[in-house]
Amino acid sequence: MNDNKAKILFVPYKLHFRYFLFSLAKRNQVTVLLPPEKHLPKNTELKGVRISYKQFLIDKVKFFFGRELRTQKYIKNFGNIVNAQNPNVLISCEFYHWYTLQGLFYKKHRPNVKFLVVSETKEWPINFVARQIKKLMFLYFKLNSKHVDAMLVYTEQAYNFLAKHMPSKTIILVPAPIDTTLFTDESEHEFYQNKTLKILFNARYSPYKRHKDVFIAVSNLLKAGYKIKVTCISRDNKNLDEIVQLSHKTGIHESVEFQNARDLEEIPALYRAHDLLILPSYNEAIGMVVPEAMSCGRATITSDTVGANVYVKEGVTGLIYKTFDITALTETIEKCCDANLLAQMGSMARQHILEDFSADRVVLALENFIGDEN
Repeated sequence: MNDNKAKILFVPYKLHFRYFLFSLAKRNQVTVLLPPEKHLPKNTELKGVRISYKQFLIDKVKFFFGRELRTQKYIKNFGNIVNAQNPNVLISCEFYHWYTLQGLFYKKHRPNVKFLVVSETKEWPINFVARQIKKLMFLYFKLNSKHVDAMLVYTEQAYNFLAKHMPSKTIILVPAPIDTTLFTDESEHEFYQNKTLKILFNARYSPYKRHKDVFIAVSNLLKAGYKIKVTCISRDNKNLDEIVQLSHKTGIHESVEFQNARDLEEIPALYRAHDLLILPSYNEAIGMVVPEAMSCGRATITSDTVGANVYVKEGVTGLIYKTFDITALTETIEKCCDANLLAQMGSMARQHILEDFSADRVVLALENFIGDEN
């Protein structure tokens, strides 16, 4: 990349892109558009500009179709906000948002601005209405994709999806990087201490996170004589009562601890206090808890529809099982009741993140692409 700093505007700020943005900001001028509920951390080089959305009653429609119908968002005064920042690189998240179409319009009239679009989409929604709406948005986006300089993805599944549907478009695989100076493996840990497996389940209390699958699998193993402790934590307590009831219904409530949300700086110690992390979600876009735990020297168990499997070396740094297959999940957890295996996979996980997914290393490909014409 040349010596000229790129002026990058990222639309909008997303939590799982924070390390990526922090690293970009070391050598570039990076501004993020901040939704009402988002805040930048202290001591960051990022500049934030507050925005407000217009959603055209989509939230009310979404109530009838569930999670698969995304809330398309339109940014008020988008043109004036972007003009005030005067970027030479505009990055927008997902083709189905109104603000990405706003970005297309902006790029159309300012061809010298590089326009990149991040996509997490790996497959079409199962729900019929959600699928048709998303396909319609994609059709419009694809018809105008000549104004898009490149697509950015951070999972192999998303890469393959776009390669199939937009074969002529430049696609850059940029897995969300990890702050390896924050997420460290600092202390000696005795894995499977007292023959008790300590599992961390760090995820929102949402049905698609599949707490039920984990609880049933743990119940099976407890009945077989294994000793297992599960810690559940979420960024908020929405639906917590339902998950607590589920732990009672599956008979594992005495083996489950529910903890309150923690600040980012406290999360590494939480990973290090456990033997492994589990994320059994259905169609998880990414799941940054996986590489965070890996960077802390912990093995992971993930379902095969978790986007963060891009970080996992199957059988080396963690184990992957078939989504919804509780028998397979039970067997996978049982396999991890082995101190030597946990220690070995944890060590390899930390090494893998350091070698391939540190923030500076991951953003290099994007900086080289941006720098080609800056």
